[in-house]
Amino acid sequence: MAELRTSISKIILLHDCVIIPDLGGFVANYKPAQLDQLTHRFMAPSREIVFNSKLSKNDGLLINWIVEEEGIGYLDAKNKVAAFVEETLHLLEKGEVVEFENIGNIRYDKSHNILFEPQQKENLLTDSFGLDNIFFHELSMREALNPAPVSLPKREAVKVQFNKRRIKQLTVALPLLFALCTIPVKNKNIAKSEMSSILPEITMTRNVDPAIEMPKITLADAVKDMEEAKLIAVKKSKAVEEKKFHLIVGSFKREVNAHKYETELTQEGHQPKVFKLSNGYFRVSMDSYTTEREALRAARALQENNSGLSAWVLKD
Repeated sequence: MAELRTSISKIILLHDCVIIPDLGGFVANYKPAQLDQLTHRFMAPSREIVFNSKLSKNDGLLINWIVEEEGIGYLDAKNKVAAFVEETLHLLEKGEVVEFENIGNIRYDKSHNILFEPQQKENLLTDSFGLDNIFFHELSMREALNPAPVSLPKREAVKVQFNKRRIKQLTVALPLLFALCTIPVKNKNIAKSEMSSILPEITMTRNVDPAIEMPKITLADAVKDMEEAKLIAVKKSKAVEEKKFHLIVGSFKREVNAHKYETELTQEGHQPKVFKLSNGYFRVSMDSYTTEREALRAARALQENNSGLSAWVLKD
């Protein structure tokens, strides 16, 4: 069964999760670039492999891989996986360590729980192919030189000169202008002659077509416009909240099977989606969430309420 363990190592390069029915699943999580201050190296982005024994329900990925690689029937591939699981459990019962190439080892502890020890010799992130770790020299602190003070020539302050006559005219004209704007004037011929004598240098022109009637804006209309603007802003803010975390519950080789499962989930009241991968497989999500915490909480609740059902979170 060594070739089956090799196949699992190949599948984890192309997928984020590989489930071995009735045994557990390997999950590959993205690990960003890191700075190792002890060895003075920049570490390239990679994938960190973990093992989850609760992911035991068959999602069809491993069996379909064997069908495509070895050219055998689905039932024969399923029996081959079952025999591999039985042999692996037997080795674990004997206290032996089962090794998966370039992934890690699994063994039993004293309580018969599966322990996983990662042993990644290569970077499993295909986007980081060809990127090596970068060594850098240790940086040392140096005292900054104090720059010499710069002396600027003193300049005299600019004095502001006011025209006393103009100030006196404005002092008299502004109160009268305010009064004329607030108090209705019955005689329309007064304003123009009096204002021209008080403000000889100010001219006000207003070209208004008498045939055009200016719209009247009431307080109720202004409040209504403010409420509509507030409602539009709320809708835009809700549209920005995209649901980027998807609860994956299945993976299929044939698109028709993926959409069939999508229809079943829709009838159960969920909002599923189908994601097409570059390798030809189709993933099916049960629901989508705006935060990773909500998605993980939903995955735990799903596994607790449905024993044997496997689910994991995919970030868009």
